[in-house]
Amino acid sequence: MTVSKSNQLWATAYHEAGHAIASIHLKVGIGRLGVSIVPSEGTAGTCHTLKGFRGSPELETTDLMRLGAEKRAIILFAGPAAQRKYRATSIRNYHGHSDRNRAIDLINRFVGSNRELEAYINLLRIRAEQLVANPSGWRTIEAVSAALFERKRLTAQEVKDIHLACLFPNGVPRLEV
Repeated sequence: MTVSKSNQLWATAYHEAGHAIASIHLKVGIGRLGVSIVPSEGTAGTCHTLKGFRGSPELETTDLMRLGAEKRAIILFAGPAAQRKYRATSIRNYHGHSDRNRAIDLINRFVGSNRELEAYINLLRIRAEQLVANPSGWRTIEAVSAALFERKRLTAQEVKDIHLACLFPNGVPRLEV
């Protein structure tokens, strides 16, 4: 593997790990297809998350639907944020473009103007950056990206296990009954 290909694969691993850890942190969950850095259908990698919200925002919007859309948008922004924190020079103008467009599509259903949409999207992007910058979040993203680089695919359970191992390096505390 060339250095350039290796660097690209690492950047993708960090990007997808960012999505995965944000999914766990926000309690959205990772879908049965898990996380992968195997290229497919025009993407360098994928993180399959569970559905962000239920309902038909075209017909009616609720606070619960809006919260689900916010979580999903933060998850979408966490990928590019993790890639940028890993190596800012690995980001190109097209990286995260589909993530941003999907976040805009989600949030646009809940706002009344482009000005409000822009402000809302900026707030959610900042929240994603803060989640990634949090020391425990970043430690977990590093561990998941290393496992992804090595194995190329992780199940939802494998990501959860890595997350728990990072949170509790001495083992998950047991409750005494």
